[in-house]
Amino acid sequence: MVDSFLIPTTAPGWGYPLGFHNLNSGQPVSPTAQARWANKIFFYNKGFSVQAVIYGSDGALWFQNRGGISDTKTQNLQIKDKVRKAMNAIRGTPNMNYGAMPVVIKACDEQFGISDIPKNCRKYNNSYKPEGLMQQYGRGHGPNSSPARFAVFGYQLVDNNDISGGVLRARMKYLDRTQQEGPVVYGQEWDPTSGVLAVNPDTYDANQTGVASSGAINYINRFGDIGRYKGYDTAAELFYTAQRYLRNKGMPSYYEQTQRAAGINPTTADGFPMIYKWDDPLTRGLSSPTEAQCRSNTMILIGDTFTHDEKDLPNFVSTSGVKDDNEIQTADILKKILDQENLKV
Repeated sequence: MVDSFLIPTTAPGWGYPLGFHNLNSGQPVSPTAQARWANKIFFYNKGFSVQAVIYGSDGALWFQNRGGISDTKTQNLQIKDKVRKAMNAIRGTPNMNYGAMPVVIKACDEQFGISDIPKNCRKYNNSYKPEGLMQQYGRGHGPNSSPARFAVFGYQLVDNNDISGGVLRARMKYLDRTQQEGPVVYGQEWDPTSGVLAVNPDTYDANQTGVASSGAINYINRFGDIGRYKGYDTAAELFYTAQRYLRNKGMPSYYEQTQRAAGINPTTADGFPMIYKWDDPLTRGLSSPTEAQCRSNTMILIGDTFTHDEKDLPNFVSTSGVKDDNEIQTADILKKILDQENLKV
């Protein structure tokens, strides 16, 4: 913040704002309005970026617009002189703008006492590290244990409606051990001694796509890190792809066709594997033959409510590209749901 923008008053910590606009209305802030905490800058979370702001005395947020400083409507000669000096002082200098900000967070800090460390902190060597649910439920007790197994699907990183379906990013596997069948490596996702997550545990699938990162936890933590998130997300088609994987029916050929037409490269792959040759997720690599019968299966869809163009589903509309699945009657299922909810389309 530039001193010229806040003219000190007799009240400590307050000042008169010059060149600021209200964050909500976009209207200029009066030169006689008071700013709270003149020397403190706050950062407003705008979703994918942050914006530097200060607080007004009424709790409103103000952002800086140096080009908006003007003395033409200022009647008070004393204030008019100060406004003109501020204009001259900052002429040609950039606004305090907003953008992406790296944030480093220290978690599981022992200086606050062991009893106050969150329950999701686990001790590795001489320090504690935070863990998520995938590690908590995915940690077994030896090679013959049967903790939760995970697979992950996502979108191809192409922003248009020409892409259909989802794509397998990490095969169904145990996360706490490494298994290999033929050339396919199902890698351990964290070091049991240090707790550090592996960057590329599933080396075979990463090599097939030409990327250097892989893994179920890694993908969930880092998708979009290549610079952006996908738009035009076909959530129902993503869900259907994952459901088809559990049914061991193979990747829908039409989905694969649209994705390959867009190009498979590290950018469109979002830096992670795109896996088209599936194995049976419910029987491969189990610690015991009975595990498949005893284990329940859960699908979790992460997304927002703004989905797009979800027409390529089996037995839904005549233009759907999925023609090889008569077990899922999408149109009939949708009609039953609408009838139950007394809705019509």
